[in-house]
Amino acid sequence: MRMFPLYTLLLLLACRPPVSIQDSRADVIRLSDSTGGKDSLTERIIAPYREKLEKDMNEVLGYADTLLEKGQPESLLGNAVADLVLIRGNLRLSGTHGYTAQVCLLNNGGLRTSIPKGPITRGKIYELMPFENQLVALTITGQQMSDLAAYLASSGGMPVSGIQMKIVNKSPAVVIVNGTELNKKTNYVILTSDYLAAGGDKMSFFSNPVKTDTLDYLLRDAIIDHIRSLQLEGKKLSGKKDGRIRYE
Repeated sequence: MRMFPLYTLLLLLACRPPVSIQDSRADVIRLSDSTGGKDSLTERIIAPYREKLEKDMNEVLGYADTLLEKGQPESLLGNAVADLVLIRGNLRLSGTHGYTAQVCLLNNGGLRTSIPKGPITRGKIYELMPFENQLVALTITGQQMSDLAAYLASSGGMPVSGIQMKIVNKSPAVVIVNGTELNKKTNYVILTSDYLAAGGDKMSFFSNPVKTDTLDYLLRDAIIDHIRSLQLEGKKLSGKKDGRIRYE
């Protein structure tokens, strides 16, 4: 996963090493000059950029109607993010490539924090998804989809949308894809990150896909766009546990 170099220009403008970007895991990313010299040349150069960064990170994109946290085999956060990525990704995929995906698969490790009830700032989404991961559409075989289901069962569950399945003794049972039982003779389209598409988190079933299309769309931007869209509609970001992945 590639970390996003927030306002790298600020560091390039600094005239000596003490100036640094400090991520306090709060909604605002602050810059400080460890020399404490508020009137220093470095401080005067960086101040306007720091103010813009803080303003950008404090922008309220929308609201969450409850605390969204990750967990297994499913979670409010994982379900919400996978669902919205499938929606936003398909809007982009249908517009640029003329087809849509049935499934979205993400990983718990890629979701770095929870989303509290109330205002959702841009800074919070950068905390949640601090990686420069692009959305990728993979067309895979039915056998590869079966291997994906086996991976979900053995790992105890990951954020997914478009799949329903039971886990019995760490193996998948009754796997439903987009409302229909999994068919090993059918190809499926999966939306995921370029990190996972390349085999990250030991997702070897993504090797040798039938087709790969990169959407030129960051996962983080998909989340931001969806929350903004909900806000325009007067809605809040919500999550639900619907048994999409469950133990027998």
